[in-house]
Amino acid sequence: MIDQAFGIIVSFVLIGIGLTFGVLAVGITVKLVEAYQASFRSRTWMTTRGQITHSETVWVGARARSPRPVIKYIYEVDGTKYEGQRVVFEYRNLYSREAVAQILKEYPIGAAPPVYYDPNKPQDSTLRQAHVGLVLGQLVAATLLLPMILCLAAGTIGFVETLGAR
Repeated sequence: MIDQAFGIIVSFVLIGIGLTFGVLAVGITVKLVEAYQASFRSRTWMTTRGQITHSETVWVGARARSPRPVIKYIYEVDGTKYEGQRVVFEYRNLYSREAVAQILKEYPIGAAPPVYYDPNKPQDSTLRQAHVGLVLGQLVAATLLLPMILCLAAGTIGFVETLGAR
């Protein structure tokens, strides 16, 4: 009786872990698709001149080992001033030091790059009408599918065998 209860608990835990991996994979995929669609929609946006007000590298992640560019800019639409910080559409893209250095070189403080903004929502803006990280993100999402399948299969088989062992 105790063995059967333990088997059922372990099966449910494995199924729960498998479902968690599945939810993570779907969540990453949804965010990637949303970012890609937003970058595609931005190609119809209006443009204005902006001014870079902040340009630096920040270090993020475990032990702050991953560089990330932080660019802030101001721009004006119909007499209203806005501040933006999107450089490119992305979902948690990882940057190399070289890529960060290149972005900072392109957008130094005081530079006046074109800013693309949504005419229906002018506070939504970007410096580049592109998406990055789609392939890497999908690779991560796909990698989560294997442990999902294994956990769901093991949990389901264990559950069926535990109930059949009566």
